[in-house]
Amino acid sequence: EQVYCGRAGRAVGPVPRGFPGQVRDDPPYGTDVARSRALLADAGFPKGLDVELSVDSESPDDETLAVFARAALAKVGVRARIRKLTPAVFAEQRARKKLLFFVDEAFWWVHDPTYALLMGFTTQGFLNHVSYSSPAVDRLVASARSAESPEREKLLAEPRDLLTAAEKS
Repeated sequence: EQVYCGRAGRAVGPVPRGFPGQVRDDPPYGTDVARSRALLADAGFPKGLDVELSVDSESPDDETLAVFARAALAKVGVRARIRKLTPAVFAEQRARKKLLFFVDEAFWWVHDPTYALLMGFTTQGFLNHVSYSSPAVDRLVASARSAESPEREKLLAEPRDLLTAAEKS
């Protein structure tokens, strides 16, 4: 409500809300503060962790989202310092994969789950700014691009399910 005037919603998986193949209305994950704190401690950060959260200085929505993210992260012991970068520096560092933690958004030009998975979750995807890589997802998305229904829907369900399982772990 406060950022996108009620036109945004919590992610429900790798296929964007409202796209064909988006099978859930509720996120496949929840918030578990105690488990998050335990995972941080197991990773060697029993007193929490300091991070830098980068945003494009010309995007007031991203800055607002960063403030909300910082508050949520603080609950589990992650202390985020918001770093505003000029649009050019932000874009360059994002493209070179130099931003370790950042707020950004994607606006899909094509209302198609194959496009969303291809751009965001394949190894060479243009919007894959975090270097996610899964040969299985790459193979399945490539096969789905040329398949016809109902085989296409079956092929798309597999990477969606693989990515959702990765989100839970």
